[in-house]
Amino acid sequence: MITKILKPTTYALNKAANLINDGELVAFATETVYGLSADATNDDAVKKIYVAKGRPGNNPLIVHLANKKDIKKYVKSINMLERKIIKDFMPGPISLVLKKNSLVSQIVSAGGDTIAVRIPQNKVARSFIRRTHKPICAPSANTSKRPSPTTAKHVFDDMNGKISLIIDGGQTDVGIESTVVKVENNEVYILRPGKINEEMLSSSLHCLVHENVKVGSKIESPGTKYTHYKPKCDMILVKNNIVENIKKITKMSQIRVKKL
Repeated sequence: MITKILKPTTYALNKAANLINDGELVAFATETVYGLSADATNDDAVKKIYVAKGRPGNNPLIVHLANKKDIKKYVKSINMLERKIIKDFMPGPISLVLKKNSLVSQIVSAGGDTIAVRIPQNKVARSFIRRTHKPICAPSANTSKRPSPTTAKHVFDDMNGKISLIIDGGQTDVGIESTVVKVENNEVYILRPGKINEEMLSSSLHCLVHENVKVGSKIESPGTKYTHYKPKCDMILVKNNIVENIKKITKMSQIRVKKL
């Protein structure tokens, strides 16, 4: 397979939508990271995402939609607090866990009864999704466990030959995946942290918001069970006295290089 990179012209977006409807995979930019998309109603297409990424089958996918009104087509119900989250934070870098209906593939939800739904803030992303006339499942467009891509080149270097097309939307704005939240007993639980944080949610929703939620055997959000953002090189985490410690680390590295 030859992976093509195209700028987001009308021709490219129409081609991307046609590929999705033919059961193929397309990478596209959102405001968070690049996503690897497939038709969320097509079992065979969804399976291709897991194969291309080397993703464990029990790790669910997020469903991307173009408009708020589309959410009710694919879920069983939406309560008042969930509607408030949709109204205040969508489109945006947030995904909301809701009870799915039978239209969405069980593979998307890893066999569970919920899906996380999201409406990207990126206008090109929404235009692409709108042209497919389908719900689009889209994890980050990278090999599982590796850092998520923020440019089309990142995607190409990792996924070349595995997918049909990359829509080059430039550098993404946020750089990390969306915040994933769930409503339970009129309280909000952050299942995966992201740009939308506890302070922003509690200030807008005027309810109790729980952070650092421990995930049990039931996985309702991607990115909470398996190793994530794992680079191919050694990393050093600096917590305190950042400037001074970085100077020491830099000096030690220079000495090591000279010895080599």
